[in-house]
Amino acid sequence: MMSGGSVGHTYPPNPRRERPFTGAPTSEDLMKQPRRVGLAVKWLPVIIRLTALGYLLFFLPDLVLAATHRIHTLPSWLGRLFNWGERGDAIAVMFATVCTIWAVFLFRSARAPLTH
Repeated sequence: MMSGGSVGHTYPPNPRRERPFTGAPTSEDLMKQPRRVGLAVKWLPVIIRLTALGYLLFFLPDLVLAATHRIHTLPSWLGRLFNWGERGDAIAVMFATVCTIWAVFLFRSARAPLTH
């Protein structure tokens, strides 16, 4: 039984391929796909921005409240949302900082999502 990756065996070049295969589809490749894929490409920046907005809406208040140690001043039902446990402010600040920066990156990458 021969394996497909045997030493010395080369496959002939594909005559239909105009450019070398890089593994990542270009936006032109995706737009040539059926309408369903075209809609996905069209909506992708919107969904990325909505995700980033959700991150900002949660993690920016969490960052401010945890850094200023003000979570205990919230009503109990809202404080439980931002409470990371006893003395968890350092963890909350770390996660909130990372996710806030990630949200900024998501906003910027939504301009050209297939390149990021």
